Parts: sequence; structure tokens; C-alpha cells
Amino acid sequence: MKWWSEIADQLHEASMQHSLCIVEDPNDWLAWQPFLDDLMNGEIHLKEMNAENATMVIDRHTGDNSDLEKLPTFTLDAAILFPNLYYDVVNELTVSLLDNLYPFSPQSGPIQGREYTCQLILKNIFGIDIEILTPSQVVSSIKLRRSVVPDIIVDFVEKNIGYSIQDEQKDPNDGIPVPPQIFIEPNDERWTSLRTYLEDAEVVGNLIHQAWLGVDDARQKLGIIQQKFIDALGERPQLGRTVRTWPTSVELVAKRLMADWSSPDDVRALLVVLDCCSLPMGSILIDEMRRKGITPHQTKATLAREPTLTSISRKALAAGRHSTTKKDDDFEPIHSTSPETRLWRSLWQDKYGSSVQTHRVVNAERKPDHIQSLIKSPSSTSLFVVFNELDHLVHASSDLISLTYEDMTNIARRWMGETLIPFLQDAVEQGWRIAITSDHGCTQIVQTITDLEERTLSQAARSPDIREMGERVIWPRPNQAEKLKLEVEGRLIYVAGHPCILLPPGQVSSKGTAFGFAHGGISLEEVVVPYFELGAW
Repeated sequence: MKWWSEIADQLHEASMQHSLCIVEDPNDWLAWQPFLDDLMNGEIHLKEMNAENATMVIDRHTGDNSDLEKLPTFTLDAAILFPNLYYDVVNELTVSLLDNLYPFSPQSGPIQGREYTCQLILKNIFGIDIEILTPSQVVSSIKLRRSVVPDIIVDFVEKNIGYSIQDEQKDPNDGIPVPPQIFIEPNDERWTSLRTYLEDAEVVGNLIHQAWLGVDDARQKLGIIQQKFIDALGERPQLGRTVRTWPTSVELVAKRLMADWSSPDDVRALLVVLDCCSLPMGSILIDEMRRKGITPHQTKATLAREPTLTSISRKALAAGRHSTTKKDDDFEPIHSTSPETRLWRSLWQDKYGSSVQTHRVVNAERKPDHIQSLIKSPSSTSLFVVFNELDHLVHASSDLISLTYEDMTNIARRWMGETLIPFLQDAVEQGWRIAITSDHGCTQIVQTITDLEERTLSQAARSPDIREMGERVIWPRPNQAEKLKLEVEGRLIYVAGHPCILLPPGQVSSKGTAFGFAHGGISLEEVVVPYFELGAW
């Protein structure tokens, strides 16, 4: 019997009593693949997911137009599974962390208090023993994974060590920080599911961060999980069909922003796209926001849309629409900058009418006065703002041999503190509903591919075999696609009917450079990206 069976059984029982109901999900059960597999093996299917709740609908039900306000509500409450722990603490953990906690949870005896529960979680989930480590080691360990440690546990630690972790600033001359234990077992079968990488986003982000800083254990685990991730992608031909209802394209982001708005006067939406923002950079941004008093409504991960996470298009998030009608047959993502202005406008004005003003700004970091004036716009406004600074940093890492990943994180923090955070603070104060996401991440370069049999990639790029090539993308002629895929050990996909080969993780073509970072290709670091909500939700 699975440890979560009681929760699944309760949901099945609710489905027998109600053909349509609201499911509240504080622990994020509906993002956990093993639980969803249990549901889908029965009759339960989820009509939609929306913040902390979902509409549950049963196959045998035919009429699903009920007024949601009148629907019964069912809560997926983890308290019954941890009867001997302090529930206010347990309820702050996602199910993936509860899965790690369950073997250590007492199932009999007295109900344990807040202190016992916090120490149990710190020791067995995060590898932090406050009775053994010094206060400075505890601070270093928590700060490195602050985004995944619940606030209630941080408060407990602060009271025990006597000062605030939130306000503690790292002294650059304070030596090497103590890395947290990375509680990822790459041989665990659950890492074969794409959904796992989304629900454990901040854990994965921390693993990537540690690996890029050179921690050997993290490097080894990332390598194993990376291969499992590629295998999982191979079982899913097209990431455009998301494994969960979280945004991977501008249409889905806009739909999420529109939730509960019925009138043009309600509209005050801001989509912020951070070009090339990886999960580690996303975790850094969460920490910087919290340090400045910005509390996210929610922090999730999503899959970048394939194949526009490659160097195919300049604005992958907005361009990520696959050809679905005959008139789109001529869509050429290779050189197109995408019709994002028209797309953004139509999404809002088709729903709310022409009274809604829409704006799109690219390279927003270079236009501070313009974006500040837009933030002061009245209601009936939707903004699409793209910051390209992180992408510039990635390219700079390939232009300057001396620019390390640690340098990049320091520069990114400074840019966030000086430009991005003040912009977000202003937007929150003025009542905007804000979604922040990315079009793709980046990967650390470990190898340059130079030969294709007797030809270099540069020579092949000028031959009839290949029409266009980026750092990590090869565009072969159809009759050469399978052959080139084998030669470079890449992954073959199709874009608007054209074959496209994505290079393996950490590898670039000779057109790229042999050091630094790059984007494009196919890897865990590039495909899984952050998605945050803040402001007026």
C-alpha cells in the first residue's frame, strides 16, 4: 500500500459523490506524478488547474457547465498522513518533500511539537543538524537553498541561532560557504518522470548551481539525472503539450493572467520575460525579492517550449506556436523575430475589446524611463516586458574567458538589485498582476564538436547539407538529417516541417566557443525554467 493511498482514496470517494467539484491542493499533490497516475487509472480527470485549486471532473459526467461558486469543495489535506507531527509545519512542504519525510515520520506515540518537526525536516530533508553545525554553517546552508526551505522553518532556525537569516549578508571575504547536502538520489525511479523536475524545481536549481560551482558530488548527480531527463524527453515527442497546466507559451501565460477578470476595467496585467533565465538564476531572483520584502504569490517551474528553446527564434515564449493551420505553413522561425506584438494585442482585445491597451518592450533594461512610464498606466492595460540582461551575460561568458559562473551570479544579483527589483517593487505597489518566466535557460559548455567524418561543422554549414546553424543547433537537409544526428549524437526534431538537430548537453559546434555558457540544444538546464507570480493575484 502506498503511503499516499488514503488521500487518493478520499478523492475517489469524493468523485463518487460529486461529478464536478473544486479540489484545494495546499501541498501540490496535483503536480506529483505518482499521485496523478493513481487518479488517471480511475475515472478522475482534472478539468483545469488554477493556483491552489483545481476543477475535478469525472468521465461519466456529461454536463460540466455548473456555476463554480456553487460547487462543493474538497481539500487534499496531508494532516491525516502525518498524525504525529506538527501540521502547520508539514503543510508548508510540497509532496515531493513529504515523500522524503514520510519514512522518518513517527506513526504512533504522542503528537510531536513544532520544534521536533522542524528539526526532523531540517536534518532528514535538508541535511542541516542545528545541534552539530555552527550558526554560520547553518546560515550558509539555508541561504544556498533558501528558496526551497519553508518560511516557518526559517523562523524556527532564526529563533534558535539568535539572529535573522533574511538580513544576514554574505561577506565575500568570509571563505567558502558550506554547501548543503543535496538530497537527490539520481537512481530513484521517480527521476524518470518529467513532472518530477517541475515539482522539485528549486532542488534541481540548487543542484545545477552547485554543479556549476564545481562541487563534485553535484556534478556526478547532475550527469546521471541529465541522462534520465533526456530519456524522459524522448518519450514525449513535443513539449508544446505540457505535462502540467503551467505556462510554456504566451497564450497560456495570458490565460493565467486573465483568471477571474470579466471586465476591461479589471485588466492590469504584466508579463515579465527574463531571457535566458535558468533555474539557478530564478532561485537567486526569489532570494533577492524576499530580501526586499516582495512575497511571491507562487513559485513554480515549467518546461520551455520545444523547439523554440533553441537558437531558432529571438523571442521563444511568444514565437512558440506550432503550425496548426494552412496559413501558417510559411512560418519560418529561423530568421523570424515573431509576430509577438500582434499576438499579445489579439489575446487581450479579442477577449476584452479594443479598450484594453497593450504594450511590448524588448531590451527593457536599456529603457528604464519608458517602462517606468508604462507602469504608471491606468487600468485596462496589459504589458509584455522582456529583459535581455541575463542572455547578454551568457554570451559574455563565451566572449571573456575570465568570466566564471560565480562572476555571472554576482553580476546578475547586482543587476537585479539595481534594475529588476525596483521595477517589480513599483509594479507590485501600483497593483499589477505579475507573471515572471523565461523562454529558455543555458548550459555549461564542456566540449566542442569539430568533426563530422572528414568535414568540420563550419565546412558542413556551407555545404548543401546544412542550411543554417547556431551554437547548438544544426539545420540539415531532410535526406541528411538521420546521418548527421548520429554523427553528432544529437536529437532530431521538426520545426514547421523542417528537420532540426539539437546538440547534446554541454556541447557546442565549432561555430560556438569552447568555454563559458551557451543556450540552445537539449538539456535539463535549458528546458526547465522558472515561473513566478506576484502582485495582485
